[in-house]
Amino acid sequence: TEVESLVLFGGTSLPAGAEITAANINIEYLTADGHTPDPFPGSPEDNIAACLSGPDGCIALVRVSITGATYVPMVGLFPFLAVPIPASTVTMPAESLGYRG
Repeated sequence: TEVESLVLFGGTSLPAGAEITAANINIEYLTADGHTPDPFPGSPEDNIAACLSGPDGCIALVRVSITGATYVPMVGLFPFLAVPIPASTVTMPAESLGYRG
């Protein structure tokens, strides 16, 4: 998706980390209590309105996970040295979600 491309700084993989691609990235948008917003806001403006009217439809947190990646030293020259990259998850406040009002 476009958001995953932004996570990869506009490329198809992380700079200096070719092992991490969009297929390894999962992005979840959550309410303050960790649930999926209902209804889901369609834009940053809709999210601000939802946050002002109550917590159910408000994206308060964004959780990003990296899973299923394998590190291969020297980008494929030594495939027998492949090492699984441990799953990693971070949850952060959503902040503005790109609102530019």
